[in-house]
Amino acid sequence: MKINKTSFNFPNHKYYGAKKKFERKNLFSIIIPTYSRDTYLEECIESAINQTYLNIEIIIVDHCAASKNKKIINDYKNTYNNISIVEFEKNHGQWAVIPVIWNAGLFYSQGEYIYVLSDDDYISKNYTEKMMNLFLENKKCITAGPLPVSVNEKSEMNPGNYLEINQRPKYINGKDLAMNFILSWMNPRLKKFFSAPGGTLAIKKNILMILGGFDDNHDDSQVLKYSILGDVGFDPEAKLFWRHHKQQSNNILKSKGNIFYKTTGQAIKDSGYFYIWKKKFSKKEYKLLTKYTEFKKIF
Repeated sequence: MKINKTSFNFPNHKYYGAKKKFERKNLFSIIIPTYSRDTYLEECIESAINQTYLNIEIIIVDHCAASKNKKIINDYKNTYNNISIVEFEKNHGQWAVIPVIWNAGLFYSQGEYIYVLSDDDYISKNYTEKMMNLFLENKKCITAGPLPVSVNEKSEMNPGNYLEINQRPKYINGKDLAMNFILSWMNPRLKKFFSAPGGTLAIKKNILMILGGFDDNHDDSQVLKYSILGDVGFDPEAKLFWRHHKQQSNNILKSKGNIFYKTTGQAIKDSGYFYIWKKKFSKKEYKLLTKYTEFKKIF
């Protein structure tokens, strides 16, 4: 499914475009959805603004944000000319974050490359430059990722980090990465090339558009749906600082137990990657995918 003006029926919202007229070629769009995490929001936005790569568009999606967040958003919008805002009139709940809020950011984005940055995380100054180098050096590169680094509420590095687990070649075939992702999930003794906290990979926009945008199973879809269509780039010099805290979305959702189990199962079904695997890969590989998804739901 290709995204167009009728692909999504977004709830009532307003769009305030950036003042800057962007150079569309090699433009990188960073989407920042936000609601109530004012404690971390400034650090998040600052990290997106202070990139060494300059051809960047920042889209802040205001999910009917709390008043402190609104002030922060508006202050940055009035100060920097490369920030646009998508403002929703009401909050539509946690379950709408990806299918509605992320995709609204995608819909209004102008960049050729997309990354969704959570409002409690932040990125290194060289993040966009390193990701763009990966995309531009290899035309087969569909997705690209930095090294995830776990930090606490004070932005201090946590022990037992992701630094060793995620080491992999500069480029790896997406199918090979997906197979390793599946097999290492079911067998922890296998070396993992990819074990990341939530959405880690930047993605070519045209791939997202063709496949219908972001879906509720994005943590898996970034590897099992988008990446399998080409190569996956990796540069450990770039960092995604992933913050562990009590109000993380995944912690809130998992606390709901059986509800989370059911919605995870539905999200896996709706993601559409079963169809792609059945069409592109062998029966044995497809069977492994189905086995993994059952294992994941139970886990």
